[in-house]
Amino acid sequence: MGFARADVVLQDLGRMARTAELKRKGVTEAERTRAVRAGDIIRPRQGVYALRDAPVDAVHAAAHGGTIGCSAAGVLHGLWILDVPPEPTYGWVAQGRRA
Repeated sequence: MGFARADVVLQDLGRMARTAELKRKGVTEAERTRAVRAGDIIRPRQGVYALRDAPVDAVHAAAHGGTIGCSAAGVLHGLWILDVPPEPTYGWVAQGRRA
């Protein structure tokens, strides 16, 4: 497997991914470090990387060890939602995980 740019792989993976997913796609630790230092990608939490234009709600949830849920997740995945509430965005964090 050859060298893969972190930002290109993240774009293919939906703008956010875990370290293991990036590794499987050929993104090395050195490339992840280089991309974060260069500002090409962000690392909201250990083991999670995202493009700078990733959805703010998803990055915020990931920073706390969770993921977005409810209508916010539906909108992110392109579902039509009757009334999208402006706030709050609902998230999910596994029981026993520290935020």
